[in-house]
Amino acid sequence: MEQAELQGPSGFFELSSYFFLLKGMGNLLLVLLASLFLKYYGATELPLFYIVFNLLYIACQMLTLRNPKWKGHSFLSKLCFPLFLACFIAAMVGSKSGGIYPLFLFLFISVYDLLSTQAFSEMAGEILPLRDLKKLLSKIQAAGTAGSILSGLFLKYFLDKAGIKLTFIILCFLLIWSRKILNDLSQFIKTSKTVEKSPNEIKPESPVKKQTGFENASSNLKNYSVFLVLLSFLGIFGRIVIEFLFRGAVSLHYHSAEEMASFMGIFGAGIDLFVFFLQGFFGQWIFSNCRLSSILSTRSLLVIPNSIIALFFPTLFMISSVQFVLMSFTKTLVIPAFVILLEPLPTVAKFMLRKYIGIGDSVANLSAGVFLLFLKEFGIGADPQLFSLVGVVFLSSLYLIKKIDRLYPVMVGETLRMSTETGNFEVINALRHIPMNDRISRINVLLMSPIPEIRYRAIFEAGELDSERCVEMLLTSLINEREIKNISATMKVIFFKTGSDGLLILEEFVNSANEPRITADIIEAFGELREGSADSLLVPQLKHSNHRVRGNAVSAILRTSQNPASIGEALLVLKEMIYSKNDSEQIAAIVIMKSSGFSFFAPALAWMAETGEREIADRAMTALGDTGSSFSIEALMNFKEMKGEKSQIAERILKNIAGKTDVIIKQAFLGLDNQERSNIAVWLKTAPKSLDLELLGKILLIKEKRTRGRLFESLNEYEPDAKVDFLRRVLINEDAKVKIDSEIVMESLRKEDPWKLPFFADMIPALLEAHHPSFELLLEEKLSQLIFDASILTRAIELKIEEIPDFQTAEKKFLKKLQMILHFAALNSPEPAEILDAVRKASVQNGFLHSIAFEFLEERLGKKISSLLLPLMDWKKERSVLYSLCMERNSTNPGTFDSPQILQFWGKS
Repeated sequence: MEQAELQGPSGFFELSSYFFLLKGMGNLLLVLLASLFLKYYGATELPLFYIVFNLLYIACQMLTLRNPKWKGHSFLSKLCFPLFLACFIAAMVGSKSGGIYPLFLFLFISVYDLLSTQAFSEMAGEILPLRDLKKLLSKIQAAGTAGSILSGLFLKYFLDKAGIKLTFIILCFLLIWSRKILNDLSQFIKTSKTVEKSPNEIKPESPVKKQTGFENASSNLKNYSVFLVLLSFLGIFGRIVIEFLFRGAVSLHYHSAEEMASFMGIFGAGIDLFVFFLQGFFGQWIFSNCRLSSILSTRSLLVIPNSIIALFFPTLFMISSVQFVLMSFTKTLVIPAFVILLEPLPTVAKFMLRKYIGIGDSVANLSAGVFLLFLKEFGIGADPQLFSLVGVVFLSSLYLIKKIDRLYPVMVGETLRMSTETGNFEVINALRHIPMNDRISRINVLLMSPIPEIRYRAIFEAGELDSERCVEMLLTSLINEREIKNISATMKVIFFKTGSDGLLILEEFVNSANEPRITADIIEAFGELREGSADSLLVPQLKHSNHRVRGNAVSAILRTSQNPASIGEALLVLKEMIYSKNDSEQIAAIVIMKSSGFSFFAPALAWMAETGEREIADRAMTALGDTGSSFSIEALMNFKEMKGEKSQIAERILKNIAGKTDVIIKQAFLGLDNQERSNIAVWLKTAPKSLDLELLGKILLIKEKRTRGRLFESLNEYEPDAKVDFLRRVLINEDAKVKIDSEIVMESLRKEDPWKLPFFADMIPALLEAHHPSFELLLEEKLSQLIFDASILTRAIELKIEEIPDFQTAEKKFLKKLQMILHFAALNSPEPAEILDAVRKASVQNGFLHSIAFEFLEERLGKKISSLLLPLMDWKKERSVLYSLCMERNSTNPGTFDSPQILQFWGKS
């Protein structure tokens, strides 16, 4: 990973900070003003509030829809001053009675809370590309949830210490802070590129797409949409009634605005914490293992009995329990379930249904307000009796859920039939929420689709089934599959579901297939997949009669095998193919050498170009050009000096190379200063022979100057050719940028001898950022092993047996390992030499110098690594520390070992 790319996208931190403040301040304002409203007007005025609030909200929505300037960042900026003014007025008036300001402010803040959340989502789209927005949205939302929870928990503390008036003043200062962050966010909007569009957004309208709305919809789609709108309507209507009863109970129980605000703040934080707990620990399991009907019904089945109890015992506790159950399970289950319920709809219908649900929700809010106002004006029914209405509402929702559950798989089937024409492949994800038998039959149909992308997605849906059924389905589809991408995906899913048994399954399948194409495709995909060594599958195919099978087996072994004997056999087969009289075999050999990227194949390619006929020579010289090493360029220059067709081929390839490399080098050199250009010019004179210009361009395109310098220096030292091949794998192009793939570095480190520095050790500080998590984990494992060895040695000293030769041998081995681990620890720092110097100073007797060095090491290596490494440096004196670390990390107490056990341990050391 490139050093400059380690941080998140620009604006992510500011967005998270702003949303944290936005939701925290919104929650504080809503709770405070709701408590003031209830104190002055009481719960009896809430129905009128609901009506006015919804009319005002709809009017604001119409205004923002008509005027594009009232969206996103621009809209939030316009609201800053009115919000500050509202807080300032509330701070000045405090909790004094009289006036209309509590109603006015409560209305304003309630509408602001909804509109600001909507505007924030639009602003996030203005700042983050669609790809990053999808990836980071959950983290941004978590920041908002944290703000809401903390504001609720600390509200009582603020009110107890400062009172309502001072709390509003604190909110004024928070608003100023949020305004500053909002200003900072404007720079990301001005400099950001146009937000990416999804494929569905940039496709031109087609006649088929126009028919996916409701005007030409099937009766099933219309019924399904009506049921969803009604279900949402009932949920909102019931929520308003319960909220009315809850706030009425709070206003009757508490007599001051401060007490009401404290209670509602803690109550709201409790709901958010419960939601956070459910979503974090059970959310994924619930939606992966439960039917949608069960998930949606849970809220109703919990609200109904609680409402019946509250009807007969209308205490604050019972009414609060109904509100708690309703709000927490709505946020945890119902809202995410509605997203899933919309999945099986065509794109246009989905968009329109969201619009209708929004309208239905507004109508539900107004209806509930009018209904409650009607009851108040005519004095019909007591407040507790409204819980009977709540029971009827949520009982009716159970009927709708049953209807929706029956129609859901039907809608999935209808949309899947249209997906071949509309390209709406996302609907395939909805399969995991339909009944199992129907789900299996539909996946089987999709696996046979003529469209490769549909088959690709169906493969991963099959991966959601149990192992036996999944493997059976995928192996059946593999017989007719011809896309390498899909074959790779099939094997990936099989390995994921079956682990190491997946290799045996594929091996058995290949042996029974008796069709060279299937065998060749599977082996090629396995080489691309790189799922580890598979010599038992690949080596027997080196003797296959089909040249494509043999060639793919050679290529896969060179990519994946760690066994020298297997690699040797593969190279022998490759040699036979190079010298074969069959053109197909020779072409396959050229493809293998070209795709491997190994520069040591250049001489063989040059020989084939020299001795082969026109087609072989053309392909071999093209492969030399792609290799681009200094040997390849020299060979092509020699061919150019010849006469005839080969000279023309070589000239054409050299021109192509020159054109490509000129662009790469010129582009790369633009970002360098004069001193660095001079240094690179000197370095190029002694550059490794295997270095190609494409790799040189990649190194030059790395943004970090220090990283470039370290890589160039390292390439002039130990095993430069091996380092070149290593860098070809590590440096990757992504969106016209060069990044360092730290996972490849770590994978290579794990394959090396753990007690020897790898050949690319001096490149690690340039390739991995300091304190890289994977490197630290590897280092921690080695330190734990060494702590065990040191503990055994110190135990031997306690038992007075350190004079025997076995002890001395074990101690020498331990000290060698310690030296090696010190070098590994130094590689986890940008300046390894400084770390090793500090280690030397830490071992001297001078107390002052010793302590300074230890502090330096702790600062540079981090507390976790230094807490393990520092006791090892003084292992004979730090017995107690090592014993405790040994027990903690190895679950073993060396104090329990006796001398025979220690001698046995040394025998294995």
